[in-house]
Amino acid sequence: MTTTKPTRPSVKLVDGHATTTSTALAQFFGKRHCDVLRSIESLKAECPPEYHERNFALMIVEVDIGKGATRKDPAYQLTRDGFTLLAMGFTGKAALAWKIKYIEAFNKLEQRVTARAVTLAKRKLLADQAAERRKTSMPPKALPQPLKALPAGRYHYPRKMLDQPYFVSPKTGQTLLNISVLTNSTYVSPLMALLNQMRSEGHEVTAPFDEALAMRKALIKAKKALDDIQTRVLNARYESAEIE
Repeated sequence: MTTTKPTRPSVKLVDGHATTTSTALAQFFGKRHCDVLRSIESLKAECPPEYHERNFALMIVEVDIGKGATRKDPAYQLTRDGFTLLAMGFTGKAALAWKIKYIEAFNKLEQRVTARAVTLAKRKLLADQAAERRKTSMPPKALPQPLKALPAGRYHYPRKMLDQPYFVSPKTGQTLLNISVLTNSTYVSPLMALLNQMRSEGHEVTAPFDEALAMRKALIKAKKALDDIQTRVLNARYESAEIE
């Protein structure tokens, strides 16, 4: 079967590294894929094993053989260093121009990765600095007290004790009790205040107190896991970008 020669190099991110494939190189340089494979195998005999494994990863590709049929062929995924080493054997004026295009494609993708990493680092730094400013500008935390004394055995902890500074929603005028609020170190829990008051008055509340602490630790752990998932999703979306 005849295939149209691509006009642009195929370079994409895999596990954070710019890579290409032996099939893409064969198409772009106008070579038979079996010849490219033979060149890679000859390099394998000459290179240290760890170098070859690191820069030439064996893979399987499906090849269209016509009439809707396919077959599975071996191929290689190459890093920038692997491509550079292999392309040394591609000679001729046209080959030189094509190698330059591939090198430019690798450079462009790696520059995008670096720029993205710098942007993410700057955003995190700014977010950390903003959080630190908010923390230092807040008034000292104080244990909330019941709004008024009631007869013995009764406690007064109304809903408005939840509506603390920095947590009130402008839309509702009340605090929305989400995981971000409940895990914030500056949020003062009325539940813990109630348990502390009962304990100070001689009530045995060890079980609910320990349970409340365990729930808070679990929420903090869950919040961290959600943040990690969100970060990985953003990175995965970026790493799936491909230069065509």
